[in-house]
Amino acid sequence: MYSSKVEFLLRKLTTAMGAQWQEDSAEVGPLASIIGQNGQELSVWELVALIDLRPLAPGADRLALTLAIDEVYQELLMDIIKKGYLWKKGHKRKNWMERYFLLKSNIISYYVHEDLKEKKGEIVLDKVCNVMPIPDKDGRRFLFLISCFGKSFEISAPDPRQRQAWISSIQSVIRVLEIGNVSVARDMQRRRREQRERRGEERDQLAQRMTDLKEEQERSRQQLENLQQSQHESEMRALVEEQKRAQAHAELQEKYELELLHDKKVIAEMEVEIKAKEVETKAHQERIRELEEMYQQLSAALEMERQAKHEEEAAHELQARLLHDEACKREELERLQEEQEQELSVTRREKAELERESITRQQALENANQQLQKLEAEREEAQRKHQEVSEKLASASTCTQSWRDRVKRCEMLLRPICPGEDSL
Repeated sequence: MYSSKVEFLLRKLTTAMGAQWQEDSAEVGPLASIIGQNGQELSVWELVALIDLRPLAPGADRLALTLAIDEVYQELLMDIIKKGYLWKKGHKRKNWMERYFLLKSNIISYYVHEDLKEKKGEIVLDKVCNVMPIPDKDGRRFLFLISCFGKSFEISAPDPRQRQAWISSIQSVIRVLEIGNVSVARDMQRRRREQRERRGEERDQLAQRMTDLKEEQERSRQQLENLQQSQHESEMRALVEEQKRAQAHAELQEKYELELLHDKKVIAEMEVEIKAKEVETKAHQERIRELEEMYQQLSAALEMERQAKHEEEAAHELQARLLHDEACKREELERLQEEQEQELSVTRREKAELERESITRQQALENANQQLQKLEAEREEAQRKHQEVSEKLASASTCTQSWRDRVKRCEMLLRPICPGEDSL
């Protein structure tokens, strides 16, 4: 048996080289047996030399092995979950540009080329982010949408398998962020460590049971030896009871031989059970992987169905809102038409009244003008008469003054002269 870490590393390298991991295959089996027979820890270079001698995949060369080792190194040590060329739609120019994407921890960085020299931007993932496939448009196929912090990124993959792989990797990162872990690689490492610990505990339990059985067998053998020794001593002490003791010894020996055979049978059954447990464990792991893939596919299908239902409900709501708006506008137009007709009738009546009032006012104005002309004439006549009277008064006043002077003068002349008065 070889270490589970080495098995995991071989499985990763085989998958990175584009082959299917099969432990009993012609390529993997001899390599596993060599590592198992070594019984000691292997360095990385010794492992690479062994893989170089016995390739993991048929037709694989050193370049494929180098690329596979680089990919596994970036995934396990550099925490790089996914990488590759994708097409991204711009936010300002709305054009499609090919970028080299790199999913590391919870950050998706994209560069101009795979040499990672010119970085164009990054997408920071959080537990509130969402990723889902979208329909083809703008001549681009295999699209998916990443929504984070109010921003949306439309990305096109080269084929549906790559699109599903990117969606699954991003969803795995989001699920890890939801449960509060640091990274997907560390979460997978933790799971593998727990699985190895469970396997180790099971192996320890089986080893303990084997040890207990061996101790029981040793005790039985020791008891048998003690009985044989006591039988020999009994023969030396008492020849009379030799036959009885021999018979008892034979019966006891037969009994212990049966027990020994039973113990051997139990040990063989335990070894078969251990092998069956190992096969069952491998089948259970394969079943878990298949169930995880099926769960991811079902999650993607459910997400697409949920999105379609959401779009259908939105279309129904929009249609209902448009019908309601149209009915309201029609009622508003009918009401406005009725009000317009009422206002037109009121306007006609007011116009007729205004025309009548205008005619009446015109007549009253003409009468007022006539009366005003008449009053002007009378005023002029009264003013003329007043002027004549004023002139007559002035002349009368002048005549009265002159008459007064004359009367006064006459009175002075008619006054008698008394003695002693001087004459004028």
